Amino acid sequence: MKKTIRRLTGLTLMAALILTTATLPANATPQKEDVMSDEVVYVFADESGNVNKVMDSVWIEEGEEKEVTAKEADLPVSLKLTYTLDGKQVKPEDLNGKSGHLVIKCEAKSLKYETRTINNEETKIYVPFMVAGISLFDKEHAKNVTVSQGKAVYDGARYAVAGVSFAGLKDDLSLKDFSMENGDKETSEKLKDTFSDAFTIEADVTDYEDNGMYVIVSNDIFNAIDVTSFTGEDSVKEALDKLNEGMDELCNGSAELTDGIDKLYNGTVKLQSAMGELSDGLGQITDNNEALVQGAYDTFNAILATANKEIAAAGLDVPALTISNYGDVIDGAIATLGGTDVYGKVKAGVDEKVKANEATIRAGVTAKVEEGVTAKVKPLFDAGINQKYGHSAEELIALGMLTQDQYDAMLKVEVDKQMGSNEVKAMIDQNTEQQIALIAQEKMNSKEVQDIINSSNAQVNEGVAKLSALKGQLDAYNQFYNGIIEYTSAVKKASDGAGMISAQLPELVDGAKQLKDGSVKLQDGLNTYDEEGIGKLTAFIEDNTEGLLDRLTAISEVSKGYEAYSADNKNAKDGVKFVYKLN
Repeated sequence: MKKTIRRLTGLTLMAALILTTATLPANATPQKEDVMSDEVVYVFADESGNVNKVMDSVWIEEGEEKEVTAKEADLPVSLKLTYTLDGKQVKPEDLNGKSGHLVIKCEAKSLKYETRTINNEETKIYVPFMVAGISLFDKEHAKNVTVSQGKAVYDGARYAVAGVSFAGLKDDLSLKDFSMENGDKETSEKLKDTFSDAFTIEADVTDYEDNGMYVIVSNDIFNAIDVTSFTGEDSVKEALDKLNEGMDELCNGSAELTDGIDKLYNGTVKLQSAMGELSDGLGQITDNNEALVQGAYDTFNAILATANKEIAAAGLDVPALTISNYGDVIDGAIATLGGTDVYGKVKAGVDEKVKANEATIRAGVTAKVEEGVTAKVKPLFDAGINQKYGHSAEELIALGMLTQDQYDAMLKVEVDKQMGSNEVKAMIDQNTEQQIALIAQEKMNSKEVQDIINSSNAQVNEGVAKLSALKGQLDAYNQFYNGIIEYTSAVKKASDGAGMISAQLPELVDGAKQLKDGSVKLQDGLNTYDEEGIGKLTAFIEDNTEGLLDRLTAISEVSKGYEAYSADNKNAKDGVKFVYKLN
């Protein structure tokens, strides 16, 4: 849709330049502001002229997404195109690929009128419109191309056809009632045909291809005639002079348009060349994208392989680092290493070593307990001997009644009884644990173990710092790696975009060439029309002055009365133009 609007806008500006110049005074120069203030109505129709939808520049400029159907449009002009091939009428959609003698007739009818009194009779005066149709025919598919009113020019590659007609003018002037006083019937008939409401294009076609047609409709040229204050024959001649001046301005405007379009064409050719160079350059860069990304990928993996070796050498048991997991793995390693309980690990090692000597420690504790038990049992044992034998143990040994070994054995029996009690066993276990804990704490407080703890903590902190630094380095390269991927992707998109633009530029250049050719042909046609149409009309009207004054006055007033199409156009000052796109 946007492409179509741009094309229509270009044609509309062309029409505005051509048609509005007719309203300017002699030697005046159309200003940009004047051209752009026109209301332009875009009419989309099929090949037969049946309207599909209508859009208005007033709606577009006001940001209104609006379009109306043919039924709602209430257009002031209706177009009807008929097609005959070898004398038989055919539907336009059935023409593609056909060959023969083709005749296309474009009829325009004004639908807006006012009732005025002419020669004491109520007469319908239609709003007059000039209708200009532009179409192209490729030489491969058409030859012997002519147009009944306008100009058809062949440039060796294509035919450019500009046909002109007037909607409502022949009826408004009632040309059928006029004749040349000098008896020049042929000229009279030519004038009637010149101001006909139809033009006809004829061509011998082969494998016909429809290129569509643009039709520009405007009443600006008639708004240039101000006869409201004219009276008499001199006033009519003065009006004819203004009409001639308007036609001169129209031809001059067409010449200026041709120069502008020629510059447009040259610019598109330069743009095509520049875009080709840009597309080639981006293509060369894009060709290296894969190698560039692969090189960055290989470098990243080499860095990760080195990091894996360093981590393994440090004794860390972690999964192998990859591009996708290195962040999570290193964060986990930092958390694990940073949370290491060095003191607890060293203490556990010391406790384990001390625990390994538990039997020796327990033996020592047991011996100490046994000494205490013996010290308690011996007085009681001696008292028992003394009571039983009337002598102390020492006396019995001295008398030879008891040996020392016997005494010791008997005392041992009593001591062992006490040592086997649950109370003494519990005491031994408790004292053993206390002794183990005491020895372990002494070990922990030793300089040797404290040095180990401090060294281990330093190693943990150093390991965390190295891991953090490693992650920072990998993050930096990862950013570079992703930047390479984004860069190559952007270059690829730019290359594709430049390629697409470069591929479409030939169509743009061809379109500009066609527009350039068409503008030249239109200028030639307007010059011919000025010579064969307006000039003869002037002569014709000069021979038929009587009764024309009222008609010319009515035509001028009715034409000026139709100054806007859209009800939203509150500031209409330069009139309205209609651009029909037929295809």
